[in-house]
Amino acid sequence: MDSDSADRLAVAIKETLAIRDGLILSILAPEPGLDADRLLDLCVRPNDASNVTALCSILDAVFKDPATRPDEPRCRAGLAMLEAIADKVPPGFRSQPLAVAAYVDWWSGGSRASGLAEEALDDDRSCSLAAIVLALIGRGIDPAWRQSG
Repeated sequence: MDSDSADRLAVAIKETLAIRDGLILSILAPEPGLDADRLLDLCVRPNDASNVTALCSILDAVFKDPATRPDEPRCRAGLAMLEAIADKVPPGFRSQPLAVAAYVDWWSGGSRASGLAEEALDDDRSCSLAAIVLALIGRGIDPAWRQSG
């Protein structure tokens, strides 16, 4: 990803949380029906009733369904992309890519989620996703697939 694209995505996910959530879904969601057009619609029309329902359903499955497991190559690629973005953008724009990376790392069973979340909070103390990741880790909360073994 070139610097211009990294900058644009970092600004987009900082300014519009629906785009950030779409990025999370693109990495974690196992939905075969979540193609580029559907994902774009979720990001562009986040308050549409059918999109709210779909987003909640997908995220609920990612968190609560023990059969929903990480696509390891996709998670690794997503983490690499997010870290590359965070490395290329100026301070003040690193928090969201790092917070999404922390969430992906936590969800996929990685060991770097705390460090990534702390880096996100160092960049922006109000980054709620980073705080959520640290709270999940601190309380020993895991997604269902990790609880089931």
